[in-house]
Amino acid sequence: MNAERQERYKITWLSNAVKAENKKHSGALGICEYSKKISFVIPSEDIMTLIVLHDLYIINGECEEGRNCLCKPCPYNKTTASSLGASSKRWRGVRAGQLENIHRLLPEIERVLKKEIESIDWRKKQIILHFEKVPFKIVWESPKRD
Repeated sequence: MNAERQERYKITWLSNAVKAENKKHSGALGICEYSKKISFVIPSEDIMTLIVLHDLYIINGECEEGRNCLCKPCPYNKTTASSLGASSKRWRGVRAGQLENIHRLLPEIERVLKKEIESIDWRKKQIILHFEKVPFKIVWESPKRD
């Protein structure tokens, strides 16, 4: 019988990191130690998730968060719109096109927050980094009509 192979990776949260122009609350971004990229987005007010979800495990080549991770380039990512929708109430009803929009937006957010993401010291027990002022604001533009 083969022994279970298990690897642990930390998640560091960037709280109050993003906000859509028409929303009251800001979002927190979960940065995965494995990919060093944004893997999760939750409301910053969801303190329990920020405190409780601080690591993930890759067990025998399968990531335990692989079906609700937003990091598209990660080799362990198996997220679909339906698996993301099933992961929590906040994502219920998400459609494939919306997930693709998120995948297009995340690299831009990572570019803006590059210094903060690269400064995470994975050897320390950093769980939450909080921004006093939201550094990334999402502005929705209506399509132009001819």
